Formats: sequence, structure tokens, C-alpha cells
Amino acid sequence: MSVIALSANNVCLVVWCLINRAIIKLGTLKPVNSIFKFSPNGSWLSLTEVSSLGRHVIRVYSCSNWTLVQTIECEVTNISGLSWVDDGSIAYWDTLFSRKVCISLLCGTHIAKFENIPSLEKIDVSVSGGLIAMSNGKEIQIINVPTLRVLGKAPILQCIDDSVNIVVYREVLNLECVLQYETVNSRPYVVGKQKHEKEQLIHKMSFSYDGTFLSTVVSSSLSSVWIWDVKKVAPVCLITFINNVTDLKWCSTSNHLAVATGSDSIFIWSPTDSLSHSLEWTNQKAFPGKHLQWSDPGNLLLVYSKGCYKILSIFN
Repeated sequence: MSVIALSANNVCLVVWCLINRAIIKLGTLKPVNSIFKFSPNGSWLSLTEVSSLGRHVIRVYSCSNWTLVQTIECEVTNISGLSWVDDGSIAYWDTLFSRKVCISLLCGTHIAKFENIPSLEKIDVSVSGGLIAMSNGKEIQIINVPTLRVLGKAPILQCIDDSVNIVVYREVLNLECVLQYETVNSRPYVVGKQKHEKEQLIHKMSFSYDGTFLSTVVSSSLSSVWIWDVKKVAPVCLITFINNVTDLKWCSTSNHLAVATGSDSIFIWSPTDSLSHSLEWTNQKAFPGKHLQWSDPGNLLLVYSKGCYKILSIFN
């Protein structure tokens, strides 16, 4: 049993072993979105570092004794992020300079490279499905890692017509000024563009727990959530909100997606139905829910913002 702690500004990572009280420093980290990642089976820990020669490398440590087992020389100019694809391979990427995605085996052998991706904005990896999704804000591309084949590409539409089989939900205010959701059946439907707030210029993308679905929020419309069928590489649902999306999280045990927009309600989507939950406190005013976190069993949802929080029981 061990405790892992990051130093100020994420400069280094320290492991405190509770069994023998040993303190182990694991290298000097390079601050990226994914500073360190455990393998799916918990046997390995990967870190991004800058070597003494100034090159970006990935160090892999054994979690049993915290010894260095492999150093992977990266084939990108700058590491923007990394993720385990399975227990034996790691994907890493550069979205700033070379715009490249690479896959390496645990032994250090490079097995795949996807280059010259224009305007690469966001990448997500499905460990359970062995998939990588890439987006440049205009289209998504999904790669099957075991076969190293591109499953398909699909554009992110600005207008939905009758040729697209997709369910559209829209958030509205009713006569009592209460948020509710309605199904939009009229076509064509133009995807609304929310006014950009500087601190919210983000692009979110994540797989569902089993890799069946993919959710995206692109920078051209921060108030809209796209949900994609991964097998078909096609959108199945579009949800348009009044405010910009502040957070969205997939449940860890089922294909339920929770979305927060800083309002007093959240939206939960599933392949079979959709529903919303009020965040009103008993005998108190509602609060703006901006951030979300599912419990490991997946039956509880933590909704929080500065100074307030609420835990919702989703599946009674």
C-alpha cells in the first residue's frame, strides 16, 4: 500500500510506502494534461519527463517495488498527453507542434504513428474498447488499436437535415421559468452557437465506460453535446443547452452521461431514455452545478461548484 503525492507545480512525484515507510521520488515531471497514468491492471505507472538531453520520454515504473522498468523515447516534438491503451501499450500525442499520435509497446517498440492531422484539438482513449478518438473540431476519427485501422471519419454537422437519423434535445425555459427538455422534430435544425467566454474555450471528448459511445463538445458550439455511436462512427443524439457546458462525465458502470452547465439542474442521457435532476436543497435555494463526479459503483453522482455540493442517487 502506498500514497502518491505531487509537489508544488507538479514538479516531481513522490511515493510513500505505508508498509516500510520508504519515500521514493520518481523523476522530474513534464506538466501535461496526463502527468501520470496507471495501467488498466494497476501493475505499471507511466510518467512524462524531459531527459537530460532535452528529449521528451515516458518512464514506466513497476507498482510492486517502484523501480524503473522501461524508458520510451517519444517521437513527438512536445508531449501534450498520454494514456494506456491496454496493459501492454501506451498512446501519446502532440497537439501543439507535430500534431501526431503515436503508440508504443511497453517494451519501447513503436508500433504505430498517425501524422499530419490538421488542427488536432482533442484525443481520448477507450481502454476497454482498444480505441482512440481524435477530433479537430470539424470531424472525428476513430482508430482500432489492435488492428491499427481507422474505423471511420465523420463530420461534426452545423445543420441537421432529414438525411441524418439523430435525436435532438433542446433545453428551454417553461412559463414558470423552470428548465426542461424537449425533443426537436423539425428539420433542418441549425446547431446553435453559444457566445464564447474566454475561460471556457474548451473541447471535451470522452468514451463511455465500454467504448460503445463517444461524447464531444467542440469549441464552435460550447452549448451543444454530441453523442456518437462508435461502431457506426455516426451521431445518434444532439443535446443543445441554454448555457455553455461546464462538465460532462460518463458513468463508470453503465452508458449514462451526466452534463452540467452551471444551472440548477443537470441532464442525464442514456441510450434508452433521458431525464433531468433538480439540484434544489431542502428548504434552501438551488445552486449552480458546474462539476460532476460519479462514484465507482456508478449509483451516486456528486454535483458541486464553489462552496456547495450535492450527492444524487441516480439508480434507486
